[in-house]
Amino acid sequence: MSATSVQVISSRLDDLVNGFLKVLANERGSSTHTLRAYQRELHGFAAWVNGHYESEQSADQNVDQSVQRIEHTDIRAYLGRRFRRLTLGSMIWSTAF
Repeated sequence: MSATSVQVISSRLDDLVNGFLKVLANERGSSTHTLRAYQRELHGFAAWVNGHYESEQSADQNVDQSVQRIEHTDIRAYLGRRFRRLTLGSMIWSTAF
C-alpha cells in the first residue's frame, strides 16, 4: 500500500472524527474536557487503524470500504493494546520508587 493511500484513509477517518466532534459540541453541548478526551482517543484509534490495515490494503482499494471494514474486534484490539501500555507504564512507575 502506498503512503498516499494511507494518507487518504487517515484523512477520511480524521474527517469522520472531526464531524463527530462537531456534533458533540454543537448538538449535544459537550464540555471542552469531554471534547478533548474524545478527540485524543478517536484520533489515536484512527492512527492505530491506519497502521493495522496498512499492510492488508491495496493501493486501489476504496477508502470508504476501508473505513467500513472496522469492526468491534478492531476496537477491542485497540483498547487491549491501550490497556497493556497503561498497565506496563504503571508497573514501571511503581517499581521506580
